[in-house]
Amino acid sequence: MYYKYPMDGKLVIVGFGNMGQALIKGLLARNTWPGDISVVDVSDTAAEHAEKLQLRHVTDANDISRAPKVVLFAVKPQIAPDVVAQYARFAKEGTVFVSIMA
Repeated sequence: MYYKYPMDGKLVIVGFGNMGQALIKGLLARNTWPGDISVVDVSDTAAEHAEKLQLRHVTDANDISRAPKVVLFAVKPQIAPDVVAQYARFAKEGTVFVSIMA
């Protein structure tokens, strides 16, 4: 079953490749409610994996209507400047930013 809720979760993970998926699977294994996690990734594969894990998935930062508590960047360093800039609007709202980029 896919949970229906607005893209206003507590945690937004940007990038849903191997590292992003590993982090989320760990959180879910510790009984984190899927409704507290949102995924932003442009790939069709990410959408499929997010649906299997019952997570909200969007392809663009503009689909996030309210500031999340935490934004975690799990993207490749070469695309970081373009991606990170899309989330700057949340800095004024007190969002915590975390990166696991190499």
